[in-house]
Amino acid sequence: RCNVTIIGTISRNGESRTDKEGRPYSTFGIQSVIKAKSGINKTIDISVSKDGHLDTSMNFSIGKRIKIDGILTFRKRDETIYYNLSAKNIDFNVQSEDSINGTITLPSLSTHPHLPSLQTTQSPSRISLRHTLS
Repeated sequence: RCNVTIIGTISRNGESRTDKEGRPYSTFGIQSVIKAKSGINKTIDISVSKDGHLDTSMNFSIGKRIKIDGILTFRKRDETIYYNLSAKNIDFNVQSEDSINGTITLPSLSTHPHLPSLQTTQSPSRISLRHTLS
């Protein structure tokens, strides 16, 4: 679980849906390019969901630049890693390069009774994508 800020480009148009309990939420996809030390950049596809319906005054169209604050989670199936972002804040006024920045909380260690709460300030992209980019 990572508290992150992601800057990227919308790669899948936004749509509004309703969950099993009747609560509205919105989904769309973004891509963020992560620069690698080897010089070969990696494009990360991220599925985004946000509580409530999309603000129709915003342009959630493919190619639009976007900055999102939220919680990033990972799922691995076979050799593929899926990235899911639960968005808290969305901003379309983006001037910066693509990036993924934030903190990772390590629940298995932070709940240990003899250790202080642990948190790292390293970039989650470096930690979580090490196997993909090497």
